[in-house]
Amino acid sequence: MRPDGNILFKKCSRRGFGLFVVLLLIATVAKAQMAGTGAISGTVTDPTGAVIAKAMVIATAVDTNVNTTRITTTAGDYNITPLLPGVYAVTVTAAGFESISRKM
Repeated sequence: MRPDGNILFKKCSRRGFGLFVVLLLIATVAKAQMAGTGAISGTVTDPTGAVIAKAMVIATAVDTNVNTTRITTTAGDYNITPLLPGVYAVTVTAAGFESISRKM
């Protein structure tokens, strides 16, 4: 038996294990996608269309009164996930602006 044959087998085994781990992670992500969760996302802007950074966006589940909070990015974007299916009241607050709420 050649010594480099064993080394090649070990390298292939490591690559195979790494691929297995990647496939396992993909399967886990896919399972999470099918678990019945959702998201609320968007961009917070003022009446002129300018984005609002660091605004607080709160999604409140109407049935359970559970709050999930996110802060907008410098581009005014937010993504509230994972959320269980249901009706949510979404409130946005930012310094210098009136708060606004909507049910979704």
